Amino acid sequence: ILEVSAGRTLVVADHRLEAWLPHVDRLVVLGEQATILADGDPEQLLTEDPRLLIDAGVSVAGQAADGPVPRKATEPGPVVASLAGVDVRRPGRRRGRGTEPPLLRGMDLALHGGTMTALTGPSGAGKTTLLQVVLGLKKPAAGQVALPERERIASVPQNPEHSFVAPTVRQEVTASPWATDDALAEHLLEDAGLAHLAEANPYTLSGGEQRRLAIIAALAQQPDLLVLDEPTVGLDARRREAVLTLLDRARAEGRAVLVATHDPVLIERADARLDLAGQAAPDPDGAPAHTSDRTPDRRIGPVPRARWIPADALNPLVLSLIGILAAIGSFAVDTWQGGLLALLPTVLLAPLAIRTLGGGLLRLAPILLSAAGLAWTTAFLGDAPSLSTEAWLLGAKEAARIIAFVAPGVLALGSVDVTALGDALGGKLRLPARPIAASVAGLVRAGHLGRQWEIITQNRVLRGLGSPASPRLLAGATLALLVDALRGAEQQALAMDARGFATATTRTWALPSPLRWPDAVGIGIGVLLLVWPFVAEMLVG
Repeated sequence: ILEVSAGRTLVVADHRLEAWLPHVDRLVVLGEQATILADGDPEQLLTEDPRLLIDAGVSVAGQAADGPVPRKATEPGPVVASLAGVDVRRPGRRRGRGTEPPLLRGMDLALHGGTMTALTGPSGAGKTTLLQVVLGLKKPAAGQVALPERERIASVPQNPEHSFVAPTVRQEVTASPWATDDALAEHLLEDAGLAHLAEANPYTLSGGEQRRLAIIAALAQQPDLLVLDEPTVGLDARRREAVLTLLDRARAEGRAVLVATHDPVLIERADARLDLAGQAAPDPDGAPAHTSDRTPDRRIGPVPRARWIPADALNPLVLSLIGILAAIGSFAVDTWQGGLLALLPTVLLAPLAIRTLGGGLLRLAPILLSAAGLAWTTAFLGDAPSLSTEAWLLGAKEAARIIAFVAPGVLALGSVDVTALGDALGGKLRLPARPIAASVAGLVRAGHLGRQWEIITQNRVLRGLGSPASPRLLAGATLALLVDALRGAEQQALAMDARGFATATTRTWALPSPLRWPDAVGIGIGVLLLVWPFVAEMLVG
């Protein structure tokens, strides 16, 4: 940041100042409603009024909030949960990947009542994956896992909104069927400083308030084991201390607390630490072990870490052209024999555009079901006698036509990287930049919905609201996913406008979208799919 901002005005919003102090010229401290509490030379403010910074929740090395750090437990309680010699697979990997090494191997962990254990390591080291094993959401590849009954385990996800299930804060605390003590719920609301917000909607709370709410909703279940994923991320010093106080109270009540964290203050507060740094096996596909949010190689077409197919060599515009030309050619289908012949190139060329047979069939399933439905309705309600041989042949013609209309485009574009498609539309066709960028962002977000759905449903199952197949749970999770998508879209729109998308009239495209010799072959395939249905009808005629 300092390197690229040299000679420019730099404004930084942060809770932790020590890294910035040697480089900044001015310090502005904000209070409630953006009230300016202090504005001046950083060293002078630190010297003259350090109390002001502490009260504002600003963290500076050497300063601490009021009160001593709670003393750690000296006598651990009985073992609540344990892992012995556990191997953990990489997320999303199938069992049948031969000799691929596990992400984590031989993990041993004992969680005692009355203690807090910090799970640490760089991003991608496997912290969240290991937490899923502890929560019973993921089965280990090897080893033994001993856990309490499901109702004795409570969890707090990294994003507290993913755990919200009720319309008010008070109802959120008691939403789990295991949170049966109303007096405890009121006591927790008071301790967390949320009693005055008891009738507010959880989604309207601040970030720190949402984290405290998620934690006390977990504590209201009176669990033996409390599992948290990054509970202090993004919090200022004051709100972090409030969260740590809740965790200290859980530990003092004899609960086993397991926390995945990067926070040095929380790590110092823990009784034990399991560091995963250096324990993750190298990725057999060649990617670094400690980069969970890897940036994919931005080439045209290929999906990272997947089997290469010939369609990957084609520019997205050529793949789009193939789908368009095939759709136009499908209008020539006029007989069932011509329809079947028209599908022949698509069947022969399909292996060039699908990575696995199962994936290809899954992609084509909606088309095939639609075609079957159209054939049935045509045979039953068409001009020919109902369900007669003539009617079924007419239905077959209509089914072949719809498959020829849609299938080539679905196969061609099914594995195209949407960002590469956006680069091609903007860089090659010079289409308006803003709708292209917005569409690409929306499609990328849509690709994340599956993972968001999994997270939301898992959290509801953990809270005891039903099984993954429960209609009530699915209905609530659907609404939660809609809320999450809308809030995420709003945040993305604000971020894009802040980067100039609202006012920019001309944009450059950083990544090229070249046309190469394979694209000539692709255009030839498109022309074939355009012409062949006409030829097929001539042959059968």
